[in-house]
Amino acid sequence: MNDENKNKRVSVELDSSDVLSTLNGLVHFLFKEALEENNELVEKDLIQVNAYCLSVHSEMGQPVLILKATERDLTLPIPINPLEAGVTLAQSNKSVAPVSPHKVTSALLKALGMTIEKCVFVEVKNSNQYVKLFVNGHPKVRTLKFKAEEVLSLCLYLEVPLYTTKEFISCSRVMIAEIDEQRKELINNPEIFIKNHLYMN
Repeated sequence: MNDENKNKRVSVELDSSDVLSTLNGLVHFLFKEALEENNELVEKDLIQVNAYCLSVHSEMGQPVLILKATERDLTLPIPINPLEAGVTLAQSNKSVAPVSPHKVTSALLKALGMTIEKCVFVEVKNSNQYVKLFVNGHPKVRTLKFKAEEVLSLCLYLEVPLYTTKEFISCSRVMIAEIDEQRKELINNPEIFIKNHLYMN
């Protein structure tokens, strides 16, 4: 590299129309208030929730599955990826024959004598929501932990009971509000996306 070109830089700008798609794949938001997993879940604190609706065109720029408490006026928003949203929508359409990629998983679990007893929302961390699946029928594994957006369509297909807590709902609402504010700031200030790279000969 020549000395005269050593410190040269070029600017690459992203058009504001590309911001939302960029956010979904490349930008990781910082969530100030995390909810750590509690290994001693108290049954009386658990609130059962069911799928209520799916918002495909949300302000967050990604689909959001809304879960609603069965006995209380509480809702839990769960941002999910487009693939999970598509599977969830396909499974919920009762007017046609059920179509789901989870049929094989269901048959495999049945053949192995295994069931998923329940799915409990346990942790909010780094703008991700986590669940713990309680498994029956396996000699060694009792629980498995996943990102919520990775397993909800499976749980809905298998009709696995979903549980959460008031604390998880509150923390999730704060998380989504913070992410929404950060998205708006980035959309309103596209200059944030200007990237400087060293010019290489």
